[in-house]
Amino acid sequence: MARQKVLIVGGGVIGLSIAWELNRRDWQTTVVDSNPFGTKASWAGAGILAPANFETMTQPLDRLKGYGSLLHVESAAQLKSLTGIDNGYRNCGGLYLARTAGERAALMGQLDEWQQYGIEFRELDPASLDLPTEQHPLLAVEVPGEGQIDNRSHLQALCRACELTGSEMIANCGPLDFKTGGNHCLALVAGQHEIDFDHLCLCTGAWSTSLAEQFGVNLPVTPVRGQMALYKLVQKSFEPILNEGSRYIVPRDDGHVVVGSTTEEVGFDESTTEAGLAQLKRFATDWITDLNDDTLVSTWAGLRPASHDGFPYMGRLAEFENVWISTGHFKSGLQMAPAVAEIMADLFQDRPPKMDTDAFAASRLNVQI
Repeated sequence: MARQKVLIVGGGVIGLSIAWELNRRDWQTTVVDSNPFGTKASWAGAGILAPANFETMTQPLDRLKGYGSLLHVESAAQLKSLTGIDNGYRNCGGLYLARTAGERAALMGQLDEWQQYGIEFRELDPASLDLPTEQHPLLAVEVPGEGQIDNRSHLQALCRACELTGSEMIANCGPLDFKTGGNHCLALVAGQHEIDFDHLCLCTGAWSTSLAEQFGVNLPVTPVRGQMALYKLVQKSFEPILNEGSRYIVPRDDGHVVVGSTTEEVGFDESTTEAGLAQLKRFATDWITDLNDDTLVSTWAGLRPASHDGFPYMGRLAEFENVWISTGHFKSGLQMAPAVAEIMADLFQDRPPKMDTDAFAASRLNVQI
């Protein structure tokens, strides 16, 4: 029997993870991207693996995050064995802080949910915190189950894993034009390349709406800008990820510290702003006094893909037998990616996935134009 050929459009963490999973199932994959691989939202993130429990959680999005975290443990070891690249996976723990009454109320609600689902946490005496700062929050909570990966090392490892397991990799290919016939997509024309395939999978993040329109589908995905800052300390001065509301400070083992993030709907503008970076710098210095202009290395922004209802789109597009989509993962694409890859591969092979995916089906919308 001939090997099934899958063309994956989009070389971020989702597309690369799906390609690697399919390769291991003896499918033939090609990955194309109009840009260099791994240079958009996946590159711009912080690699936080938020606490989740796949076995006990009932909400589909939480279960998907939990399953992703579970699979990261194994995939990190597999990637390092195959490629020699350490993706920085480690269970570093998290510290959740609240300075205002509103933040405290929100965090207390989070504690109720963690308790319900058996996620371990411990309230701390705020005055006893060993942080290089004068700040004392109203509430401090330690969560030992939080982890991280170095997202840029992870992308390098995935690219190499795809190459070593047989993917054809085509980057910087320019505009994409699809040839369709009836209820099938027949080929992709990208620059000098014309590629045929059995299945097409769109993993194009914030840019998915315009590509889906080529198939007569209105798939609402909104780009949401997140500005970030990177610092470098002589040595790591703290261990857990620091979380306050939607902002975070992520220490790497080599002394780098990632600080994020803003949440802005500004279209496809990937630039940073003085106001956004000033907000991040104040937040960073409030908690870690050594994170100042002298230790600042770089700043950047990325566009996260937000779906209309907060759930990613995963599955086959209506009206096409061989066109699939996996996008809209917003801030959690890095965490979810191993689970998404396994689920999408199961769907390609008409196997029941490990978790129910009805909540993520692209067909949940009346998406036909």
